[in-house]
Amino acid sequence: MKIISISNQKGGVGKSTLTINIASVLSKMGLKVLVIDMDEQCNTTTFYCGTQDLYDDNIYAVLTGGNAIDDCIYEVQPNLYVIPGSTNMKFFDSEDEGILKRALDTPFLNNTMDVVLIDNPPAINNKTLNSFVASTHVLIVTEAEDFSVRGLKQLEYNISDIKASNNN
Repeated sequence: MKIISISNQKGGVGKSTLTINIASVLSKMGLKVLVIDMDEQCNTTTFYCGTQDLYDDNIYAVLTGGNAIDDCIYEVQPNLYVIPGSTNMKFFDSEDEGILKRALDTPFLNNTMDVVLIDNPPAINNKTLNSFVASTHVLIVTEAEDFSVRGLKQLEYNISDIKASNNN
């Protein structure tokens, strides 16, 4: 199972839009795709589910130990599944950067999903660190604008540092 974090430290560069479009294409190709919305803005959740915070079984519940990840998966289209985000993600604060990685390591997910796409918030914080540690790949989204491009070197450094400190 490939786990891809879609990220940039800058907001408004198209992370959620790209996540949604990649998920759509891969699922139409017959791959089983799981999308996880780690951003408290919940744009990806709103796109797929119409609203956020109607789902008590969401990524915040997983990260805070309230739910098993397998109980928070909703099928939204053939071959396309979502773990909704929550505005409560703004309260998520944990020094444990491996919570999401351990949560994703279930027989159901390993035997069912081909690709997991993680839509991240526009920051390097505990949510993003959990995503990076869990991921096999990181896709950095940017625009051809000065402020967008400036953050790439710092993000590259952060990813290298996370890999080194987590033996990935």
